[in-house]
Amino acid sequence: GAGAGAGAGSNSNSSAPCPLLGALSKTYLLEKTRILHQGPGERNYHIFYQVVAGLEAGTLSAMNLTPMTCGSGQPSPYTYLQSDTPGVIEGHTDAEGFQRTCKALELIGVDGDTQAQMWELIALVLNLGQVTFTERTDAEEEALGGGVPSWPVMANSTTSVTGEGSAGGEA
Repeated sequence: GAGAGAGAGSNSNSSAPCPLLGALSKTYLLEKTRILHQGPGERNYHIFYQVVAGLEAGTLSAMNLTPMTCGSGQPSPYTYLQSDTPGVIEGHTDAEGFQRTCKALELIGVDGDTQAQMWELIALVLNLGQVTFTERTDAEEEALGGGVPSWPVMANSTTSVTGEGSAGGEA
């Protein structure tokens, strides 16, 4: 069944070009605080930088992302990513690191469609980082007739959502 052999040190995907014969696993926690904030000169998870440096411009655009190169002196377009960090890690650019990550995923049997879904999830996290919340003004409350609960207004750099009709279920 699904998940059979999980954690047993074997891989049932024998069609992978390099089947996994064994592995050592250590406990690793994905810290939300690391995603949300990094100290000066610290990087978020490398895969975020790799995706925005390694995916083709058309793919990034379809995911509402723009290319980014660390160490270029340009400010980061992303709240969650620092641009003042080195663009080369262990002798490889983020774009090269992305290609290496894709190849490693292929070697263990992660197909292109599954990888594309992974990149879409990473894009979602980066886009969520662009969302900001602001309180409605008294004038906005009055314009809504006072009958709508005082929900915060969500906005990002390109879209503003006021919440009108979003919870009412009107057709």
